[in-house]
Amino acid sequence: MFVIGADSSPSLSLRISEQLNCRFIEPAVDKFPDGEFHLKIDENLKNQTVIVVGHTRTFEEYFKLLFSLDAAKENGAEKVIAVIPYFSYARQHKVYKSGEAISSKVMVRTIAEFSDYMATVEIHDEESIGFTNKEFKNIKVISTMGDYFSREKWDYVISPDDGSMNRARDYAKLLNCDFSFFNKKRIDANTVEMEPPALDFNNKSVLLVDDIISTGGTIVKAVGLLRSMGVSKIKVSGTHGVFAHSSGEKISSLVDDLVVSDTLATPFSRISVAKPVSDEIKKWL
Repeated sequence: MFVIGADSSPSLSLRISEQLNCRFIEPAVDKFPDGEFHLKIDENLKNQTVIVVGHTRTFEEYFKLLFSLDAAKENGAEKVIAVIPYFSYARQHKVYKSGEAISSKVMVRTIAEFSDYMATVEIHDEESIGFTNKEFKNIKVISTMGDYFSREKWDYVISPDDGSMNRARDYAKLLNCDFSFFNKKRIDANTVEMEPPALDFNNKSVLLVDDIISTGGTIVKAVGLLRSMGVSKIKVSGTHGVFAHSSGEKISSLVDDLVVSDTLATPFSRISVAKPVSDEIKKWL
């Protein structure tokens, strides 16, 4: 059995291989002068189970994932499992306006074409799972994330909008505290109004949680409102730290701590999802 690290930062892939007690390899990649790249796996994979770990965040990472899956099959692998820790392009699972592409359908079906099983970590919209008949597992890691914060006492777990309300509730159960969420209303493309929950925040400790932290605008606004209401401690956590436009550094400067998982490698990735991912893979072995 082998784990192939097809992403640009293979630290999580290596941790998964350690959890599974198997060999870890990286594909050999060369670029042609025109920007195209050539990928090769220098290992005999005949009759082996191969776990390919990669992302879809950038086009290059997406094609490295596809090429690695295909190379494993072409090299004789008996079973190929695609693990996509952060599954981007999952926002659009249906047509909202005439003429739109359904991006998550394209991503799911192309990856499914080259794999026998698929797994991801807390995909943005679970309806994307239905675009393939192959087994596609969405791995929940809230208990792993919650364990990290259980060493501290919390008054509230708060979600920056109602979309992550269930996430805040699940964290709160683990941390034995109350939860709530901000009411967020979009006025136009550039303006969002946020109304904090009607709670006593004075001198309280708050864990602000979300699934994906991208530009961080909503988080920054929520932190400002909580500070104005007298919160004594604010920590921010997200499963996937995308941190576009250096937003991680901005958020970190405003809060007591910023912690995300290692689905994407960032300076704030201090919680590993290697064990829950490996536990799911073991069910397929």
